[in-house]
Amino acid sequence: MAWQAIGEDLYDVDDEKLAEIQRRLTQDNNMEDVYEIFARSSKKIVLSMKEMDAILPKMTKLFFGEESEFDLKSLSQLKEEKASSVIYDIYNEAFNNAVKHLNDAVSVINDEQGIFESYISDRIQMKDKDALRFFIDSLLNKLKRMTSILDGDNNENIILLIKNKSKAETVMQPEAINKDTIFGLTSIGDPLDRMFINTAIVPEDLNPSNNNFQTFQDREKYINLATGTMLHEAVHAIGLPEDYIYLNVEDTGGFVSIEQSLAQIKYAIENNFMEKEHFNYLCHLYFLSNPVYKDLSLESLMKPSNLKRLFQLDDYFKGVLLINNPDTVSQIISDIAKNNELFRRGDGAP
Repeated sequence: MAWQAIGEDLYDVDDEKLAEIQRRLTQDNNMEDVYEIFARSSKKIVLSMKEMDAILPKMTKLFFGEESEFDLKSLSQLKEEKASSVIYDIYNEAFNNAVKHLNDAVSVINDEQGIFESYISDRIQMKDKDALRFFIDSLLNKLKRMTSILDGDNNENIILLIKNKSKAETVMQPEAINKDTIFGLTSIGDPLDRMFINTAIVPEDLNPSNNNFQTFQDREKYINLATGTMLHEAVHAIGLPEDYIYLNVEDTGGFVSIEQSLAQIKYAIENNFMEKEHFNYLCHLYFLSNPVYKDLSLESLMKPSNLKRLFQLDDYFKGVLLINNPDTVSQIISDIAKNNELFRRGDGAP
């Protein structure tokens, strides 16, 4: 797969080379290895239940605290117990939203192909027709696989972590929500495709029966956060273990616009704020797989300023990053669902 031949002269990236890269990308290059990155990244290795049972307590302890400090209950179990009604109502609605958003996205991509191509071209600024088509095909394949994780007829794999009030209070508290807060957790090897959702972000005194606008807004925010978390964890569950960047959300709990997220990604790349180890590996894999870069120095390509410019001019590079980042896939799903009526109307891409 490594196109860079041993012993050949390798050049640094400069303005002239960047312009040459743009020309090369428009030519008929062998992209089979690049396509493999899209497919290979979502293959899932399933563990046995015995292996998973041994791993699970260590995972939850590492990310959420001692097991005795919270109860693990599935959505279906919580419904049967008729307890924690506020928690159940919020997370059940979030689950239903996630299922609907996912199914809406699959339907739009299947039924409105031309309009969706325009949407990706305009909103994500992906102009290369071959890269755009492969991005959409890969996205649709991933979303279809996610429908087996987020199944409207079976929510037993949605496991809620509910703080046990009688135990020590070290589980993440709502006032501590920040960039390090763990909203959810999934193991890609879990044969049951369970996702563990942290409900401690919901304040204990939230009372939806209080008929005021602030309470309504707060409830909607936690539903939106939980919906996004479930979509995000479902992307992990199909076999995408890494996060390359966590996208910003609005005060309402929903994603910011796609344009704002692309600006955030470019800023993070240029300023070395990506999840460095995972991002660097993905970049190495891509550059060594694409013959366009066969005579360019990997060290030079990996300079943050060059990576930012390549993200802007190489749609294959952009596509590989976006399709493999769970937050980005989740945002696209959410944005399609939000604009579902516009897609269906056939007046053009939102």
